[in-house]
Amino acid sequence: MGYLVQTGRDTYAPNNFSKSLTIPIVADGYPFYRSVCIAPMLHLHKWFATKSNTTTPTTVRDNPFTFAHQTGQTMFDFMAAFPRYNEQFNHHMGGYRLGRPSWFDESVYPVKSHLFSSSSFLSDDDDDDGGDGGKDPVLLVDIGGNMGHDLQRFVSAFPASPAKKGKLILQDQASVISAAPIATLEKLGITCMAHDFFTPQPVRGARAYYLHHILHDWPDGKCVSIVSQIKGAMKPGYSRLLINEHVIPDGDKDDDTKLSWEATYLDLYMMILFGSRERTAREWKVLLEDKCGMKILQVWNPGEGVEGIIECEVSV
Repeated sequence: MGYLVQTGRDTYAPNNFSKSLTIPIVADGYPFYRSVCIAPMLHLHKWFATKSNTTTPTTVRDNPFTFAHQTGQTMFDFMAAFPRYNEQFNHHMGGYRLGRPSWFDESVYPVKSHLFSSSSFLSDDDDDDGGDGGKDPVLLVDIGGNMGHDLQRFVSAFPASPAKKGKLILQDQASVISAAPIATLEKLGITCMAHDFFTPQPVRGARAYYLHHILHDWPDGKCVSIVSQIKGAMKPGYSRLLINEHVIPDGDKDDDTKLSWEATYLDLYMMILFGSRERTAREWKVLLEDKCGMKILQVWNPGEGVEGIIECEVSV
């Protein structure tokens, strides 16, 4: 099956695949999917059979995941009750990012011209009070940022800017933050903060608030709650909300854009696990502008609906 290399009679050696399985952020995805995700997929047809008609699940507590695991908990609550699953998921999120372009790559989102364009981040004057009215401005808040994978890569790409010009803050549930490499993150200038994104955002007036694959985990009603908490902390005309998600082309009759298999497969997965979905460009507009009262400035999309950046500000 290609997992090992035969070097002689009854003699074998590892190849790149089997070597990768010694790395937790790669290996832990396999038992996580086996233990947590496969059962809801196998029981999807049974969940549908419990409904009077074929309907798409749209709630966090009545969907194929809760049905298969016989629980009233969301997947995240379920994982919190099993520390090993939580650890596997955290590692898997790190592995998922391997080999992919980062959101701040020039081919995806022009950070230098958009986030560093404010005078508070271009000036060397430490007395500049920045965009939030204080002398210690916050550059970027990674909300639900797991173990800080994205922020660590951000520091590697811009080693001087965050430490010199503003703060980087990692937020996630207390159980996740407690498992994060806090000492390592702090050495990189990253502040760790326990925060539930369904509660008011404590960091006010930051230059940017960042959500990576958060909203696709939740149906629209929950997304409105998440965005509303961030919106209340944003400074109009200054703060940006950066949403790193799949943006599926609308698929209009005259649109021959090829849909990404990854985005459409994840659409099915999000339905099964969370009662949520991946969203088209039109659906993002309805959610963010019509339901949340945000203004979409631009959708920075690297192509085929994979990992785009939706840049928003508070609608005035």
